[in-house]
Amino acid sequence: VSTAWVYENFALTAGEKKINLRDFCDDQFPGREKAIRLRRGVEASEIRNDLEIITAARFPELAHIKEKFLAAGADAALMSGSGPTVFGLFRSAEADKAAVCCRELQREYQRTYLVAPLVS
Repeated sequence: VSTAWVYENFALTAGEKKINLRDFCDDQFPGREKAIRLRRGVEASEIRNDLEIITAARFPELAHIKEKFLAAGADAALMSGSGPTVFGLFRSAEADKAAVCCRELQREYQRTYLVAPLVS
């Protein structure tokens, strides 16, 4: 996905931010560079990437991948940046579902990885 193409086709019309990462962050370490520690789970309806609408319209495969994450039990799935990376968020207690999802996606997409967030 060409970042230049995405931005050329992006109209700056989003007037509101539904969410800000700070809304979720634990303030245990204010002002220090630490890993993000979430106070609560993230709902799929609470996260968005304004660039995803443009990119997914041109590359419908992105929506297909997101659907696979959600069907596998991810709490949320989102495109990162201007694409083409898509990620799914699974709760720690659902690590087995994340592993199964990773194996399933690797059948279609060789560059699929299972990672854990940084913790302090």
